[in-house]
Formats: sequence, C-alpha cells, structure tokens
Amino acid sequence: MDKVAALEVRHRISLAGSAEIAAAALAGLPGLVQVEGRGQRLDLAYDLRLVNLDSILTVVRLAGIQPKTSMLARLHRAWIRFTDDNALSSATDPGHGCCSRPPKGR
Repeated sequence: MDKVAALEVRHRISLAGSAEIAAAALAGLPGLVQVEGRGQRLDLAYDLRLVNLDSILTVVRLAGIQPKTSMLARLHRAWIRFTDDNALSSATDPGHGCCSRPPKGR
C-alpha cells in the first residue's frame, strides 16, 4: 500500500439530526472521498491530507445539524481525532528505522 492510500480513512459519525441533510452539505468539500447519510448516521471517507474531522463537523453544524452529545458519541469523536492524528503523523514521519537495526559494535 502506498502512502497516498494510507491517508484515506473511513468513519461513522452519529448526528442529532438528519444525516441526509448533512451529506448534501458536505457534497463539495475538498478531500471528502465518500459521504452517505442514513437516518442519524453519517458514513465518511476522507483524505487526511486535505480535511479533518473538525472541518467536516464545522460544515455539518453550518447546515444546522449537530453531532450527538452523549458521552459515548463524544468519546468516539475523540478516538477518531486521535487515530487520524496518528495516521497523519505516521505517514509524514521520515522513519529512522532505529528499532529494526541492532546497535553497531555488538
């Protein structure tokens, strides 16, 4: 797998309103590969180099739809931010390879 494909992530977000309206609002957002809304569930695929969860949620809020505010939903969004940040950091890390090589002189 190349680094370009590694930066595409897929997530599901729970909303307090219509996911179809949110999907329509997100339709032209650069970096969004796929968006599908069903009921109160928004399925997303996006390129981390171009867009992140917070920018997606900003567009959703501007469309008048709020994300769910339950503790589980907030924890899930925090986990998404954490994994997205790790994926982006890993993809841009030059990789020193220190862990796969034994020290010299031994």
